[in-house]
Amino acid sequence: FVATFARLSNLPLGFSHDHALVIDVMARGKPQPAEAWASVVDTLRQSPGVESASMAGWALMSESRWSGVVFVDGRPVETRPAYFLEVSPKFFETMRIGLVDGRDFRPGDRAPRVDPQNQPIAGIGIVNEAFARIYFDGQNPLGRQVTVRPRNEVHVPLQIVGVVRDTVYAN
Repeated sequence: FVATFARLSNLPLGFSHDHALVIDVMARGKPQPAEAWASVVDTLRQSPGVESASMAGWALMSESRWSGVVFVDGRPVETRPAYFLEVSPKFFETMRIGLVDGRDFRPGDRAPRVDPQNQPIAGIGIVNEAFARIYFDGQNPLGRQVTVRPRNEVHVPLQIVGVVRDTVYAN
């Protein structure tokens, strides 16, 4: 038991948790637009002692997860499900997750989604090295497009704009 604990305690996570503060917030009443949350993050970034701030759908290793089928060249890749996490610009910088190639998210970038009429709205995404190995046989996925299925049977295009190092996702 002690040896297992020691191994797990030294397991590389792929991100830095040193000097990190995670704040879990939820709006009361009606959901707040993304711009309102971005304003909160901008205020945090300007606070004394804050090096970087960003948003995520949930914290890494929080036991929360969102997975789905990814389609490459119109075919589902069912090796294992892909895990998704919606994050804001500077998330990778904040968590000290290395950018291998491409770019970070920018203000105005949007995730692929489905509108209230169930119509697909294309978006962009950043993938990790494991995604590139599994879905593109290790080839560089930059600029490539995959299709994801965020809800029901609606397929939504996602263009890959960046590749980051692998991290521990849930547990």
